[in-house]
Amino acid sequence: MPAPLLASPNPTPPAAAMLLVMMPPAAARPGPAGPYFSATDQSRLQHLLGAGVQVLRIDEAEYPAVVRSFAPPRLPACVLLWQGMELWRQEGLPQPELVAPIIQARLQAVAVAVVCPGPTA
Repeated sequence: MPAPLLASPNPTPPAAAMLLVMMPPAAARPGPAGPYFSATDQSRLQHLLGAGVQVLRIDEAEYPAVVRSFAPPRLPACVLLWQGMELWRQEGLPQPELVAPIIQARLQAVAVAVVCPGPTA
């Protein structure tokens, strides 16, 4: 019988995580500018999340099939993916300082589950 895996107290979040920030086409945004996720916003969120998460801005006009595949009730919306599995979603624009801890907690939970799997039946 193999020895059990020992988990570190702070497992590293698994790689291959992506945060998709799905945006409506510019013409569909309400108001003069409407909700917008700028390159600066994206860089700030990327910095807060670190290398373990790739932050991608997905414009519905450029990638309609990608946006439709997630069937968000309204845009903008965010979806966190890890190895093709959806871990979290939110309607509205991400506020980096608010969503970064939520995303990190979700990924930490996945890291713990991968490193310390529960008993199998």
